[in-house]
Amino acid sequence: MKNKCGKLWICLLALCLCLSACGLPNGGDSGEDRPQQFPNGSAIERQEDTFREINERGFVSTAALADSSFALSVSRSSYTYMRRMVSSGRLPVADSVRIEEFINYFDYAVDVPAEGDFASEARVFDCPWNSSSQLLRVTFQARDTSRAPVVNNLVFLADVSASMYGDDRIGLFKTALSYAAEGLGENDTVSLVTYAGASRVVFEGKRATDRDEILEEVQALSVGGNTAGYTAIEKAYGLAEKYYAAGGNNKVILFTDGDFNVGITDTDALGERIREEHDRGITFTAIGVGQGNLRDDRLEALAAAGGGSAYYLDNEREARRVFGEELIGTLTTVAYDAKAQVSFQPAQVSEYRLLGYDNRMLTGVEFEDAETVGGEIGSHRQVTALYEIRCSETCDPSAPYATARLRYRAAGDAEESAYTVAVRKGAPTDDDGFIACVAEYGLLLRKSAYAADANYASVLARLRALPDGDEHRREFRALVQSASRL
Repeated sequence: MKNKCGKLWICLLALCLCLSACGLPNGGDSGEDRPQQFPNGSAIERQEDTFREINERGFVSTAALADSSFALSVSRSSYTYMRRMVSSGRLPVADSVRIEEFINYFDYAVDVPAEGDFASEARVFDCPWNSSSQLLRVTFQARDTSRAPVVNNLVFLADVSASMYGDDRIGLFKTALSYAAEGLGENDTVSLVTYAGASRVVFEGKRATDRDEILEEVQALSVGGNTAGYTAIEKAYGLAEKYYAAGGNNKVILFTDGDFNVGITDTDALGERIREEHDRGITFTAIGVGQGNLRDDRLEALAAAGGGSAYYLDNEREARRVFGEELIGTLTTVAYDAKAQVSFQPAQVSEYRLLGYDNRMLTGVEFEDAETVGGEIGSHRQVTALYEIRCSETCDPSAPYATARLRYRAAGDAEESAYTVAVRKGAPTDDDGFIACVAEYGLLLRKSAYAADANYASVLARLRALPDGDEHRREFRALVQSASRL
C-alpha cells in the first residue's frame, strides 16, 4: 500500500511539474511571449504581427500636380491596435500607424444632411508642429439611412483554427455577433461559415428575427486545426449570391487573426477573387482580433480589394461599439467606392502633403474611372482627410485654397454621384484642434521625417486646453500620456 501511495505521489508531482512548465490558457501571466496552450494540450507558436510597409510621402508641388486623389476609408484598425499596444506598455511599430485611421476613429461636429447623401466641414487653420505650414481639413458626413432603410444580406466568415483560441479571439467574435443579432431588422438575412482544417456552413439564410437559434449555434463554436481560408471564402460568397438582396447591402464579414496557413495564401490571389465579387455588388469587411500573429497587412489589403473596411477588436468595448452602438453604420452602406480628390489653387498653395491614406492613393484617371474600387461609407458615418500645406507668396486668406470632390455610388445606383465643397481659411474649432493633436501624435509614433517641432508635451498641453469631450477623447488623452513615458 505504501509503495502504491509513493508511486501515486510521484505521478501527481510529475503532472504538476508538467502543467507548470506548459502553462494553462487562463492562468498565471499573460503568456503573450510563450506558445498558446489549448484544452487538448496542443500549442501554437505566436509569431509576430505583420503590417504593410508605409512609404511616407513628402510635399508635392502644386505647380507640378494640383490634384490629390485617393480612395476613402472609414477603417480604424490601426487606432485600436495602437491602443492595445500602449495599454500593455509598448509603442506600436511605425508601419502599424495609419494616421487617417487615428483621425477617423473619432466623431466630429458636422450636421447630418437633411437632403442628399452628404454634408461636410472644411477649413484651413494653423499647423501647431510647423509654423511654416497650415493644415487643411475636410470631413464628409453621410446621411442617416433611417430616411431610406435597406435590407441587409450578411455572411459572417469566422476563423475557428487553433490560433483563434482565447477570449480576445473567438470570444470577441461571439460577443460581436451577439450584439449584431440584437440590432438587425426583421427582413435582414444572416449566414455563418466557419473554417479551420475544413470549412463548414453552420447556418444559412436565417432571418435576423431567429436570434435565439443564431446565438445558440454561435456560442457552441469551438476552435482547432489549421486555416483553410480560401475554400471558406468561396462558400461565403456562394451564400451571399444565393441570398442576394437586390438594392440592399450584401456583405461578407471576415473574423480572423489573419493567419491563413493552408491552401491559397497569396494575398493578391485572394484579393482578385474578392474584387470579382465586389464588382458583382458584394462588399468585404475584415475584422482582426488577437495579438502575436495578426496579419494586418492581409486584412487591410483584402478589405480594400472588396471596397470595404477593416477593424481591429482589441476588447469587448470595441466589439460593442462596432457591432452594437454603431451597427447600422458598420453594416449599412450609403456610399460605395467612395473616392476623394482635393484640387489646390496654385495661387494659394505652393505645396501640400496628405497625412495618411498612403496605401490608397489614386491617379487622376483612376479617380474619374467609375470602375475604380474605393471605400464604403456607412449610415451616419464620417470620413476625414487632413493635409499639411504651404502657402504661396500670392496667397489671399479670403479666397478658396482648394476644392474637395467626392465621387461615389449610392446604394442601388449604377451611376456615380458627386459632392463638392470649397475649402477656405477659418477660425479653428475645437474639432480642428483635436484633429491636429491626433495627427501630431501619429507623426510622433511614426518617427516621421515631417514631424518638425512635434512633441508629446505640446500635444498634451493642447488636449488639456480642449473640452473633455466623450469617453473616446478622454481615453485618447490618457493614451498620449502613457505613450509619452514609453
